Amino acid sequence: MQRAQARAKNGSNEGPDTLATMDFEHRLNEAREQFHAGQLQTALEIVSALLESHGERGDTLNMAALCHLHGGDQAGAIGLFRRAVAADPAYSPAWSNLGNLLRTLGAEAEGVAALRQAVAVDPDCIEGWNNLGLAAMVAGQAAEAEQLFRRALEIHPGYTVSLFNLGRALLMTHRSEESEAVLRRLLAAAPDYPFGQACLASALIDQGRTEEGEAVYRRELDRDPDNSMALNNLGLLAQNQRRLHEALGWLERAAMLPGADALTLSNYANVLREVGRPDDAAQWYRTAAQRDPEFTTALSKWMLSARAVCDWSDLPELEARIAEHIARGIVEAPAAFDLLVHPDLTDAQHRAVAEAYGGRAYGAALARTPLVPPGRPLHSGGGPLRIGYVSSDFYEHATMRLLRGVLAGHDPARVQFLCYSTGAIIGDAERERIEAAPACAGFRDLARLPDEAAACQIRDDAIDILVDLKGYTQENRLGIQALRPAPVVVSWLGYPGTLGVARLADYIIGDPVVTPMQAQADYSEALALMPHCYQPNDDTMVPEAPPSRASQGLPDDGLVFCNFNATYKFSPAAFASWMHLLRATPGSVLWLLRPGEAARARLIAAAAAEGIAAERLVFAAPLSQRDHLARLQLADLALDTFPYTSHTTGSDALLAGVPLVTRPGDTFASRVAASLLTAVGLPDLIARDDEAARQLVLDLARDGARRAALRAHLLAVRRNCPLFDTSGFTRDLERLYHAIGEQLQRGERRGFALSAEP
Repeated sequence: MQRAQARAKNGSNEGPDTLATMDFEHRLNEAREQFHAGQLQTALEIVSALLESHGERGDTLNMAALCHLHGGDQAGAIGLFRRAVAADPAYSPAWSNLGNLLRTLGAEAEGVAALRQAVAVDPDCIEGWNNLGLAAMVAGQAAEAEQLFRRALEIHPGYTVSLFNLGRALLMTHRSEESEAVLRRLLAAAPDYPFGQACLASALIDQGRTEEGEAVYRRELDRDPDNSMALNNLGLLAQNQRRLHEALGWLERAAMLPGADALTLSNYANVLREVGRPDDAAQWYRTAAQRDPEFTTALSKWMLSARAVCDWSDLPELEARIAEHIARGIVEAPAAFDLLVHPDLTDAQHRAVAEAYGGRAYGAALARTPLVPPGRPLHSGGGPLRIGYVSSDFYEHATMRLLRGVLAGHDPARVQFLCYSTGAIIGDAERERIEAAPACAGFRDLARLPDEAAACQIRDDAIDILVDLKGYTQENRLGIQALRPAPVVVSWLGYPGTLGVARLADYIIGDPVVTPMQAQADYSEALALMPHCYQPNDDTMVPEAPPSRASQGLPDDGLVFCNFNATYKFSPAAFASWMHLLRATPGSVLWLLRPGEAARARLIAAAAAEGIAAERLVFAAPLSQRDHLARLQLADLALDTFPYTSHTTGSDALLAGVPLVTRPGDTFASRVAASLLTAVGLPDLIARDDEAARQLVLDLARDGARRAALRAHLLAVRRNCPLFDTSGFTRDLERLYHAIGEQLQRGERRGFALSAEP
């Protein structure tokens, strides 16, 4: 409730008017007391009598509106607030209350206008300034919010609400030392201020004082075991430190609190997914989306996790709602990666999502002065370029299986590289091979360093070109790149799309198929096109002799269709098409990577609904890459997914001699398989649409001679085609790095296509 404004007339004689005024004020104060005591009906009866006896006034109508509002009658309240400002346009509390309620109901612009009217009619309306600050914070305008909270504190330096909000605004811009000072002022005046201690803990953690911050959170929970902010942030802290089961405990407690918000529920679902409970994660994302239907993040994560567990029952509605949100411009929340599987989004829409997400996630770091000023000359000074590779995957991982040949083959006279590991250091053979590479100049563990300390390490290492291998994928550290610790930042390999924010990456490495130069407008990065395919491969991997079909649960006779993509790439339409192929080719089977039991059961049920017996779905256990490549040779045809096509799984199939049929779309992720096929000289296996792709697969299924010819072609070229020529790829990549360096020296940043060497 806003503060009251006295309306008593001045005067020394207690005449009839004065006595009437005193009686009115006495009765109005009595109504306020009843309101504060929770006796809403009694308060409303008193105010109704005053309205009848004294007519419509701003203060009485404001009090009546508050009674309706706290009684759950928002419609009645908004009407009464409007009557209050009409009766007394100078009564600022009613303007302020009206503005708050309008914003709550989604009428943001009208609500802010009402708040501005509150401070216009009364420049000392402290609540109006404070609430305008809150509106600016919601809009992501932290600097404006700060000024508005400071204006409120000029009126009342000890106003705890604005002290708390100022501390939050400073924290939003990572001015954590200033935030800490403000919050300590608040807590000195009000030690039990709700969420004050939790916000202080966040300020300490933002300064890298993690242990102090965690201790404050824990003390706050000792005082208030149901403090949702402390529970949520302790969970996020444990998650970031990969203490996942501890994170699960904190976030489960937060999610179970009455009225837990959609963000908290979504955070809980994130950890459920990470600890291997995908069905539970999908259900909590669903709950989060139902709690806040405008929360696009929950919708997108619900969509992705539902696909991962092959629960397609809600997909059409989810995809339509997400597309509608993006069309309306509600793109501030969803993680860009989640939407790569959406069938109807264009590259332009993906850029809009990425721009909004990147700006929101890394806005504070993006606003900082760059550690390395733009246009600074290269450190190399004409010698080997110093390249920094940033990833959390420097171990036996799909990304390293692609990249290890490049790292081993870099020419130290052209390139020297350092690896910056942002994930757990795993001392396996992969790490040893990387460190043994002739061009490897060092291996840095950044996992436990805050972004700023990590960025300073990179700056001090005098890196010329920093290459991010993660993008918007799990365990990325784009906050480091946002601080600009190198003259040039490049996005490559890990994320098939734009980051949407130019400062996060100057260039994206693509090729003429995945990122045609005419698509430049859909990318915040300048396009740097490799001459053949953007995806490297390790040509030391040669498939060993295949096992028997029987050992893999495959029939000795009959076609084997395969798709070893993750289940989140599957769609009901693709699966129905695959079942059509099985019906059309008696004795054939579909070979898939074994998912969780719930997903497996759903796939079997979906097949049964299409008239396909369970035994015609064969599920393969996870194996090492070497063993997987050996068994993969048993397949006859590889099927693709859309719009997120085969990446590493596609090059694996082609390396094993298995023809792959794909259809490209309008996005980077949808064109990767087409790039792979182009690089092995099989553009005829790229179909124009779904129906053409299905017909092409069916034609190949019925033409054994053509399949044999395709297999023979793949086996013949896998040592000399661009896709599997690791040495040639590495030389091209080094030429591309030097072309980027030359642009920097000329003060340029523009897209270019590297020509193939003769």
